[in-house]
Amino acid sequence: PVQSKSPRFASWDEMNVLAHGLLQLGQGLREHAERTRSQLSALERRLSACGSACQGTEGSTALPLAPESRVDPEVLHSLQTQLKAQNSRIQQLFHKVAQQQRHLEKQHLRIQRLQSQTGLNGGLSHID
Repeated sequence: PVQSKSPRFASWDEMNVLAHGLLQLGQGLREHAERTRSQLSALERRLSACGSACQGTEGSTALPLAPESRVDPEVLHSLQTQLKAQNSRIQQLFHKVAQQQRHLEKQHLRIQRLQSQTGLNGGLSHID
């Protein structure tokens, strides 16, 4: 089919806006990953402390721990719930990043196609 309009090419301003948006997205994802990583580290330390407390009492000839010093099952359940929620959030972020990557790959192909068209039609140099 014959197009009635000539193709519209992205301006430098549009490309700069796109690049700036992608940069902000990347920074936001990095910050979120760092926050999540620190939260997971804190949970891991807490679970480690609980695990070592439990292992320390097994086979020990020392006096058993007082009931108030034992790890509360509700606390363990709360930690498990937090881990599951964070796991779910990480999975969501992983899928979102994969979707963004596919979108960026499509945009990259479009940009390459536009660059090759402008290189052929306008005599401009091809820049990667």
